[in-house]
Amino acid sequence: MAMWRGGILRAASRLHPPVRSGFEGVPCRAFAEQAEEEPKDIVKEKFIEKLELLFNLTREFRKFRIVIDPDDPKVVKELSDNILQARSNVGLPPPEVQLQNMMEGLAQRSKSVRQFYEKLGRFQASKGMEDVEGNKAMMEVIDAVESKIGKPLTRDDKEGMRLFEEQSAAALKRLDTDPEKFDEYMEQRNLDKAKLLLLTMKKGASETIDRFMKDKTDFELNYKELDARTFLRLPGEGFQKPAA
Repeated sequence: MAMWRGGILRAASRLHPPVRSGFEGVPCRAFAEQAEEEPKDIVKEKFIEKLELLFNLTREFRKFRIVIDPDDPKVVKELSDNILQARSNVGLPPPEVQLQNMMEGLAQRSKSVRQFYEKLGRFQASKGMEDVEGNKAMMEVIDAVESKIGKPLTRDDKEGMRLFEEQSAAALKRLDTDPEKFDEYMEQRNLDKAKLLLLTMKKGASETIDRFMKDKTDFELNYKELDARTFLRLPGEGFQKPAA
């Protein structure tokens, strides 16, 4: 869970940016009465947008040959790179940027540093990525700082944030986490996800073979000869022979 700890100080340092009215640079005509528009089905639009993105990502992903060999570090690295390339080709930001944006958005919607970490903990739990040790350490830091300043810690409290950043850095060091190595943590996370994907593919291929070839005891499956793109089909498509 070092990626969470490594990104914490970056997000926390941007808690509560300077308050603005929100109308800076907005032309006066923007406040004129507008013709009434038909209500939009936001949920439907978002669903279609996500579906199109999934289809485009699948099409891009099929351009790369996927060897099912989770035990080969080179294969895992190649798949990780291909996933990043496919994401880039459809306009998705790298995972580390996506994570930072999420954490910064969470920080801006939090009234205090404590609330930020409470929300972060719930988000991690919802994704099955809890960092109990790291979150506990951060909450202990917040308890210590708030006890010293005598009030809830917020971003506009310069002295409180100075103490928080100092003690957070010390806590992360005790957890053997270096915020400066955030990119390295994210790279390892991408590799772990690629390996997990290959393991899932291998398991799926094995179950399929067992189901259809159970009567052929002399059949032996070589996973390395399989090309996972064969199974990447979109709705309405039939069998797709992968390009060489």
